[in-house]
Amino acid sequence: MPTAAQHLRQRDSNRRLLNEPVLQGGAYCDWQITIAFYVAVHHVEEALARLHNEHSAHHADRFRRILQHWPLAYDPLQVLYRRSLWARYDCRDCGPADVRQAVAALQTVQALVT
Repeated sequence: MPTAAQHLRQRDSNRRLLNEPVLQGGAYCDWQITIAFYVAVHHVEEALARLHNEHSAHHADRFRRILQHWPLAYDPLQVLYRRSLWARYDCRDCGPADVRQAVAALQTVQALVT
């Protein structure tokens, strides 16, 4: 299992990618949403490792742990998860408004999971 420090590095790397100019402007909204979800995943995993010495085995396990430790972060993480699924697998059209909603959900997760 990755350490808290490794999750922190991956979270920060994903966050830098999310802000890359090539992703701005609406051409890659699906990737922006997906990256925002994975920033949240590594944020949560870092906190689980650091604060509780826990590691999630899969997404469902992570959601269970979120409910246990930070229940208010469950819904925004679910929003990110669902939107990343429809952006990646359902090939739905998305735009800048969808990215803004994903980033808002990410910011909520980051504020609640400390």
